[in-house]
Amino acid sequence: KSSISATIDLISVNEMGSRRNDYGISSYVTTGAYIKSSTEPGMLSLQENIIIAVNGVQIKSAEDFGAELLKYNVGDQVTITTVNKDGLSNKNTQVVLHGLYGQN
Repeated sequence: KSSISATIDLISVNEMGSRRNDYGISSYVTTGAYIKSSTEPGMLSLQENIIIAVNGVQIKSAEDFGAELLKYNVGDQVTITTVNKDGLSNKNTQVVLHGLYGQN
């Protein structure tokens, strides 16, 4: 069984400080994990959005996201809720994990 090695470059919104403007993130968005870049196939369309939940569990930081994904295995499907940078539009996306944080 082979797996795809995937990476996600995340930044905790609440730790950005003045760098928020560099990324164009609205002051309406106060927590979450900003997706700077990703090679995870299911998350390519989510780049430059902020992760705010995984399967309904609130994500306040990049560390929260990593800790939540540790609960799942390679091949599991999760629902990732994101908000766009202006903080006005949420989106749910189904993602199958490809060896990013999975346990298998």
